[in-house]
Amino acid sequence: MLSVSNLSFSYGTNQSVLKDVSFKHHKGEVVSLLGPSGCGKSTLLRLVGELENSNEGISWLDGSSDNKAFVFQDAALLPWKDVRENVALPAELSGTAHNSLPVAEIIDKVGLAGLENRYPKTLSGGQKMRVSIARAIASDANYLLMDEPFAALDEILRFKMNDLLLELRSENRWSVLFVTHSIYEAAYISDRVLIMKDGRIASDITVTLDRSLS
Repeated sequence: MLSVSNLSFSYGTNQSVLKDVSFKHHKGEVVSLLGPSGCGKSTLLRLVGELENSNEGISWLDGSSDNKAFVFQDAALLPWKDVRENVALPAELSGTAHNSLPVAEIIDKVGLAGLENRYPKTLSGGQKMRVSIARAIASDANYLLMDEPFAALDEILRFKMNDLLLELRSENRWSVLFVTHSIYEAAYISDRVLIMKDGRIASDITVTLDRSLS
């Protein structure tokens, strides 16, 4: 479980971004950070992901801090590597390839079977995002941090990616912290929605939708 307690953060001395933020993220939950631009959502995600430094306020109770994966709006694929090589890269770098699912099986899970030898420049936006998610699966992570990953996609494809995330979350038992501007998306994919305003959490809403997949 992730526990954030009385977390404040500033860039420099005059740019306060987060102010006394507290919440708990339980294992297996999808929690969305929702709010207007500049309210601190992405900064909070980066602090949890240790992409920004914070000396206090963030604690992990189940070891998830050592097993995180990131999916951003930019799929950040290596252009000189094909789909298979991009998906396999995290496990190879961490030396955990022998513990992971076979790359071919992961690629099939995200609906890219047959595209293993394609390079990023030949892929659509949705295909690139599927590669990014496949790479997260290959890293064998149990905590997924997602910063508006589907914002650049058209609405129909975005809905499909929301469904794919829910399906893979169920299979992999991920805990997910998800940044979005979309009220619909937050309600659809989340167990809880944290509404942020001016660097604070204004509301913590439990979502009661039935998202069971038939």
